[in-house]
This record gives sequence, C-alpha cells and structure tokens, in this order.
Amino acid sequence: AGELQILCCQGINVTDYNFNLDALALKPSDFCNVRVNHHLDNRKNSTTLPGDHIMKIDEFQTLLKPVIDLISGMAIDSKLAEELNRRFPPGGDTFDKIENACHEAIEDGWMCANGDVGRRWGRVIEPCEETGGLSVDVVDLTDLVGSHHSHPGGEVCMVMPITPEAQFDGTSRGWCVFEPGTGHYPTVTNGEALILYMLPDGKIDYTDPR
Repeated sequence: AGELQILCCQGINVTDYNFNLDALALKPSDFCNVRVNHHLDNRKNSTTLPGDHIMKIDEFQTLLKPVIDLISGMAIDSKLAEELNRRFPPGGDTFDKIENACHEAIEDGWMCANGDVGRRWGRVIEPCEETGGLSVDVVDLTDLVGSHHSHPGGEVCMVMPITPEAQFDGTSRGWCVFEPGTGHYPTVTNGEALILYMLPDGKIDYTDPR
C-alpha cells in the first residue's frame, strides 16, 4: 500500500525503519515532535560512517530553547526583531550553532526533506508546550518568490544565507519578524538561503498557492 518512514519520535531520530501501511497502526501521540513523512530515503547516497554523529531533533530543540524563551516573553513585533539580533546575532554562539545544526540535519536527510533543488521545505517541530506553542519549519530556497500567505499570530524568521549576498524579504543574515495579521510573498534574492521560521500555534494562511 505504500511506505512510511518515521523520522523522529519523542525527540529521538529514527532513520532506517520502514513499514508497510497495512502492518502499522498509527494513533495520535502526546509528544509534540513526532513527524511522519511519506518520501524516499534522502540518505541513500549518504557517506555517513559508523560512529559519525547524527543531529537529533531533541538536540536541535535544545539549541532553540534560548530563542524560544525570548520569543515567548515578548510581543511579536519589531522590538522582538531588534532583541533577537542583539541577543543572538549572526556570528554569535547561539546563531552559529543553530545554523550549523540546520546544515547537518539537511545532510542527514530529516530537514528540508520535501521538494526539489531550489525549493525544499519541511516542518521540524510541531507547536507544543516545550516550544511555547511555536511550530518550527525550515526552508531552503534559491532565487524564489513563494506563495502568498498571512500570519494570524505573526512569524519569526532566522535568515541563513548560503550564497553570501542572498536575502530573504530584504533581510540578510540575521532575524526578521512579521507582526500578527501581516502577509507577504516570501522572497529569496541573490542566491540561496535557509530560513528557519516559527509560527505561534503553527498558524499560517495561504492565499495564493503556487
């Protein structure tokens, strides 16, 4: 009937377990970061050797905790963007560790696992108590104008250019914030960039699907 790959459960990465649909019963989980994706194994051409470290989702969530704590204690507005750039600037320990973890997770095959070259995406963590109700997604875009959408609760974005000159909606390496009720065509110019974005309650309204 098909194949499911369970990527993580209770924050633990599960990489090589495949099940037939008729042999696996799934039920809702109490854990916030259970992700089940129906896709081909992106690690089949990996050169990972026995003993190599593989970034796990619980580790990634721990790296995000100081950022999540700050966002949870402030309104989602321009002051939050200023504070994020002050507290967690590009080149700083927190920013760089999160950025490096994103690249590692993409290489491991469980982040940005959907789409194709130039437009890859994927939800990493569902909204839950541990994330202050924020969902966490990461996209990898190259010179792209994305689908128009609005943010009922706002959106907090971490911009990580791969091409040094790349920008996301006019923002280079750093943080940008879209206030509740705003909308945009998410746009990457001047090359390729990763964007990690967080949404209160995971809410996003697409108005112009592409």
